[in-house]
Amino acid sequence: MTNFTHPQNVSLDLDANNLFSIDDFSMITSTTETKNNTWSPIFGDTIRVKPDREYMVISNLELNKYAMQSHIKISGFNETSEKWFQIIQCPEGLDGPLELSRFVCPFTVPENVTKIQPIFQSGWSNESGQKAETIFGNFFVIERPPDGIPIVFDNKLKVQEIFHNNITSTAMTFINQNDILLPDSYNGTVYRYVNDTLMGPMVDFNVAQNGLLGLDSLEKNGTRYVYIFVTESGGSEDGDDISKSVKPKCNCIYRFELKDNKLIDPKLIFSVPAYLGGNAHAGGVIRIDKNQDIFVMVGSLNSEEADGEPNLINNEINGSDPDGRSGILIMDYNGKPIKGILGDHFPLNLYYAYGIRNSFGMGFDPVTGYLWDTENGPDTGDEINLVRPGFNSGYNKIDGVWTYGNTSDTEKGYVETLNPSNLVDFNGSGKYRTPELTWQQPIGIVALGFLNSSYLGNEYLNTMFVSDINNGYVYNFKLDKNRTGLELNGPLKDKIVNSTKGINDYSEISSNIFGMNMGLISDIKMGPDGYIYFLKMNDNYFGKLYRLVPNT
Repeated sequence: MTNFTHPQNVSLDLDANNLFSIDDFSMITSTTETKNNTWSPIFGDTIRVKPDREYMVISNLELNKYAMQSHIKISGFNETSEKWFQIIQCPEGLDGPLELSRFVCPFTVPENVTKIQPIFQSGWSNESGQKAETIFGNFFVIERPPDGIPIVFDNKLKVQEIFHNNITSTAMTFINQNDILLPDSYNGTVYRYVNDTLMGPMVDFNVAQNGLLGLDSLEKNGTRYVYIFVTESGGSEDGDDISKSVKPKCNCIYRFELKDNKLIDPKLIFSVPAYLGGNAHAGGVIRIDKNQDIFVMVGSLNSEEADGEPNLINNEINGSDPDGRSGILIMDYNGKPIKGILGDHFPLNLYYAYGIRNSFGMGFDPVTGYLWDTENGPDTGDEINLVRPGFNSGYNKIDGVWTYGNTSDTEKGYVETLNPSNLVDFNGSGKYRTPELTWQQPIGIVALGFLNSSYLGNEYLNTMFVSDINNGYVYNFKLDKNRTGLELNGPLKDKIVNSTKGINDYSEISSNIFGMNMGLISDIKMGPDGYIYFLKMNDNYFGKLYRLVPNT
């Protein structure tokens, strides 16, 4: 027997402030049926749609511990064949228990389909005599808004545009509220944004193609120090590695002092070799922890393509000695080694982590202080990682949980053991750890940041935000009880996004899609005001800074 309350006044509107306004409702179903694959369908009203247009399904679901394979099916009516067929499930079948969760599923309306219908499928009970209960919460379907309109799928929140300008910024650092340093990355300059005014440039490098990739700052003994990662030109012009085949000077890490709106007293505290025609995957992210230690992400620099030599730091057992690439370096505010984790000789004693192909995102868990990062795979294996001292990410033997270079759509190629024997471990000091989440089909994962405030609601306190470039999505993740993994449900319990329904199917991770139409979010940080900020790189000659605030 199935019982339910029918939803009333279900609607979704996108207003001028980029908000979703919905009327709350719930539909509660329960059953004691225990026969497998027995669903209790509830048919919603038909919705008119346009063929070949992209739409979004946003749904909410909660299950008790007895409910099995509850889901929502979206069927489409083909005007030619005059038949209904399934387009998508949002979410796919889930087993309880599951706290109330939101799911976001993009889909394209097939040809000749002019109407769709949601079917709420509550599943059976996994135990005789026990009632399986499924709660269907807010549900709506919208046509995807035009590009450039950022939206979030929580009607309690809204996106504010703080500024837009004509510079391309990969990073930002807060000096105070309404006081931000940010680079014009491709031109090698740094500007200061204070109270709606852009001042500068405060420094101007001649840069190679990669440009100025990262910056962060700290205050110590009354002095504001600014750290910059830049691929510096070996000549006198921006981009002369491309235009004139001039070898870049280095992938350089500088420390400046900020005084009177000027960056002064530059000190080159470390440099990594740069190559002509082989300098991609440079990384460049800089983060500073609560102890004021400096963490710098350096990519692989296309290692084999760059100098033709395998390297120990890339898990080549007979490779050459590390030189600063393919890892996360840790140093004090003067650029000096703190404690050798992998070894005592320089520059191995700078490495906090290694075996990293490339990354644009790092952030510290505000509760534990643990470092997390994103990592970009080649044809497979984008990752989110917990990075502990001595972490080995596995490159170039492993991408995600697949052996390097494997692009199979099947399980063939999975890493067979959590302790692969073909990795360099620096006499046991290095430890391989599988990703906390990995994508078989790359999404172009970019920035990562944490929100250490309850200003957006307790559900976002100490949660992680991540961006991608391929879709313009922002994802939100809660951490597990021990804060050493992500809280993942349903098909993501295996920590792998690998839907078999095609490269554009995001149903597995639909509960973590937080916002869309964000563009290329290159940096995510919490501001001094306790809100989360998203820095968008140049889009049609305009970079933007967004802030997420309550919808009040």
